[in-house]
Amino acid sequence: MKLKNIIFHGVINNETKKEESKFINAVNFLSTQDLPIKKSYSLVKLLKQLKEKLEVFNEAKMNLYKKYGEEDKKTQQIIVKQENMASFNKEYTELCEQEEEYNFSKIDILPEDNIKIKADYLVELEDIINIK
Repeated sequence: MKLKNIIFHGVINNETKKEESKFINAVNFLSTQDLPIKKSYSLVKLLKQLKEKLEVFNEAKMNLYKKYGEEDKKTQQIIVKQENMASFNKEYTELCEQEEEYNFSKIDILPEDNIKIKADYLVELEDIINIK
C-alpha cells in the first residue's frame, strides 16, 4: 500500500501547543482498541513503519526550515523568512506529496469488533480500514 507523506503533516494542538498528526493520532487510537490478534498485529507492524518514515520526514522538514529560515534567539525556533516562504511552501508541498510504500493491507472493521470510531478519525483512517 502507498500513502502520501501528507499523513505526517501536523496541526498545532491548542492545549499542548505541540504539532500533532491527525492520521497518527487516529492510528494510535485504533491500536488501543480491543481488536482480534491478527488485526492488532497488523496495526503494530504499520505503526513501526510509520515511526521510521516519520523520522525521515521530520529530518527532511527540518532541513527545509534550516534552508529557508533562521533561528529566533529568544524562542530557539527556526522561522522561515518571509522572502523564502514561497520556495519553502513549494518544497514542503513536494515533500508531502511524495508517496511511501508500506507493507500493510487494509483492516476490515466488522460490527462484532464493537469499535466506536469518531467521524474525524474515520476520515483519517479511510486508507487503512474497511468498514463492513
